Amino acid sequence: MVIKHTGAAYQYKGMTFAIGQRIYANGQSDWEGLFGVITEIRTDGDKETENETADIYCSFDAPVLPADVTELEERFSGLYQEPKTIEDISLDEVIMAPEMIEPLEPWTGREKKTVWAVAVDWSWHGEHGHLEEICTDYPDAKRKLTEYLSEEFDNSTLLQWQADDRYAAVSGNDSYECYEKEDYQRNQYHICIERKDLVMGPVFIREITEETGGAI
Repeated sequence: MVIKHTGAAYQYKGMTFAIGQRIYANGQSDWEGLFGVITEIRTDGDKETENETADIYCSFDAPVLPADVTELEERFSGLYQEPKTIEDISLDEVIMAPEMIEPLEPWTGREKKTVWAVAVDWSWHGEHGHLEEICTDYPDAKRKLTEYLSEEFDNSTLLQWQADDRYAAVSGNDSYECYEKEDYQRNQYHICIERKDLVMGPVFIREITEETGGAI
């Protein structure tokens, strides 16, 4: 059987694979890490392979990050024992077994939860650093901000900076910043609480539900 109409589906081990569905290639495939779309599904005598499962044809998106391109090229160069570039690697109509891909739920309709990120950025004589910690409750985030800032005042040069005319200090209910006026990138410290939306995928929801006994 050949399945090629948009929305038409194939069931396998409790999973649904549909034409037009976005998918992700997992670690059982040479195309691991790529995102794509299902274009056709063939079963029984219409298959091109001898796999026991259906042939699922996928068209993959070319990786965007240079590091991902390099990794894919190195992977296929190793497989074929000769140099391969992204242009040499087939991304369209790639036949995959169901175990090699994971269907992706659409973005629309996904549950979101508000979380609070305590973000810290600093520079010291031109050397930069960043720290971010996510909290599910605002009081926890405010507590973290208070602890981080108190530690900086106890163990760093922030007090010296505040007393120095070359530096400026600005603060709000959920933020504090101190920086060198003439050269912000050289010496600065900034901490704040940022409100963010956490998009929850089905696997995350299932795991949290199991851990909390049915309540998120």
